[in-house]
Amino acid sequence: MYTKTIKMPATKDSNIVKIAIQMADQQAQLIEFNQKQPLTGIIQELCNAWDLSDPDTYALQFSDNNNHNYITEKNRNEIKNGSILRLEHSPSKTASDILAKLNNGNNDEKVSALQKLSTLSNDVTFALEFINKQGLALIISQVGSEMAHQLYVLQTLLLGLLEQRMMTKMDPQDQDALDKIKELRRIAFDTEGSVSGDVTARKQGVFAKDYKKLGFKYDINPAMDFTETPPGMLALDCMVYFARNHMESYTKVVLENSCRADEHECPFGRTSVELVKLLCEVLRIGEAPSEQGQCYHPMFFKHDHPFEEFYCVCIVLLNKTWKEMRATTEDFVKVFSVVKEQITRALQSKPTGLDKFKLKLHQLTYSVITSLWQQERTSREECESHAKPIIELREQITPEIMDLIRQQRLGFLVEGTRFTKYGPRGQRMKDKFRYVRLSPNHKVFHYGECDEKSVPTIDELPAKLAVVEIRALLTGRDCPHMKDLQRRKTTHQLAFSLALDSVEVSSLDFVAPDEQVFDYWTDGINALLGNKMTSKETEKDLETLLSMDIKLRLLDAEGIDIPTEPPPIPDNPPHYDFCYELT
Repeated sequence: MYTKTIKMPATKDSNIVKIAIQMADQQAQLIEFNQKQPLTGIIQELCNAWDLSDPDTYALQFSDNNNHNYITEKNRNEIKNGSILRLEHSPSKTASDILAKLNNGNNDEKVSALQKLSTLSNDVTFALEFINKQGLALIISQVGSEMAHQLYVLQTLLLGLLEQRMMTKMDPQDQDALDKIKELRRIAFDTEGSVSGDVTARKQGVFAKDYKKLGFKYDINPAMDFTETPPGMLALDCMVYFARNHMESYTKVVLENSCRADEHECPFGRTSVELVKLLCEVLRIGEAPSEQGQCYHPMFFKHDHPFEEFYCVCIVLLNKTWKEMRATTEDFVKVFSVVKEQITRALQSKPTGLDKFKLKLHQLTYSVITSLWQQERTSREECESHAKPIIELREQITPEIMDLIRQQRLGFLVEGTRFTKYGPRGQRMKDKFRYVRLSPNHKVFHYGECDEKSVPTIDELPAKLAVVEIRALLTGRDCPHMKDLQRRKTTHQLAFSLALDSVEVSSLDFVAPDEQVFDYWTDGINALLGNKMTSKETEKDLETLLSMDIKLRLLDAEGIDIPTEPPPIPDNPPHYDFCYELT
């Protein structure tokens, strides 16, 4: 193959490397590439040699198997002696051609354009050009799951550029980083804005006090706050970006917390480090794109610093949530669990811009989140309660729970109750009270008159009634003292009587002071008589205790979906040769 050579003046300058330039349907050019010469000038010379017009529509690309990125002023230093580059259409021209084919091309042209877009989407330079030309909006409207995957890959790779900073610990000797920490203090507390104030006006002890107000964990040496990876230096980058670009919000956050009581302050430094770590986790920064992934967020393609702006919105949210929860430093983990829920739920709504993301966060207050959690928990429990394994478990433990309720009711009767005395026709007897209690062996009721405040012991109650003498329990209108309804002075719903086999006394009559006492006594008497306890209190207690017991038994299965039907029992094995006895 014939190669055309452009002669360059001989030089030993280290900025000059010898490389080859290829182009489709053209002879390769061997040139001496001057790192100090602008790329536009080099491309102009190449176009002149190949008689190409419009050099502004061309750009250089790497031609390595794993690197097809466009060459820019930022990455040109990667060109080494012997490198082979390609002259291709510029990112702007290529993006325009792809969009034209996607809009107006036939099916084959659209497939070809999508394949080229898939190849170039890893290049940030091209990606930004494509997005600026509204390519993202077109793709969202025209392309389905395959393109969604490519956008997911693009987002993952763009955010993946932050991994290096995320995994970089702060170097105590890094003067630039130390200056950024000082800048955070100066913007927050030096109202005159004087840079020289750091040198002349304040002592180190006062700086430490300011760093404590800023919420750093290590206020003597704040650099120590950025030694954990992740989030590493990415946390400092975000904090400085917030202070520089959203100064009013930054100073408001810092000054509001510096004025609170120590236990209620939301430490800006510490929460920022933890928040950046959380955001990296939510966005999976540092993870390679999966083959099936399709989850992307359009708002990250609409800003030059998407992650930093994302942090700025979330740090304001965090402070708002902290105040809503009236949190203290001991609630740090709890606050972040709520903030994570707010962020993930807002992202699930696929906001197209940061403004819509803010609006969604504004709707997801702390009270809304707790309400949603409760609804989801109730719904999950309701669904699980109908599963056959849960139904069988309820049936299995119900007798144990009913026995607990029975013991509680009998214990209540042993403690005893003071009842107001009523006449045979249901009239209340003024200042007349009867105290009744069951013996510890559950065989005898002891009762007798008492005053309004006394609690007599069993020995102080003269009358006795053996449980075996009770023929039946009567309630409501069936009670003897509720027969004359016209002259009654109490409600019959709380009345109950013990019908006796005794000739001398046919019944022992009561009116409970409230519904709970009525339920407890009727339950206890039914338990003594061997009858079923059917009161509303029993139903409520049974449901409460069953629910608590089942939750405790299922703690180890938290997060596991319980099937509505048990899995089928497998067939017997063809043989049992795998069984053996240990000697």
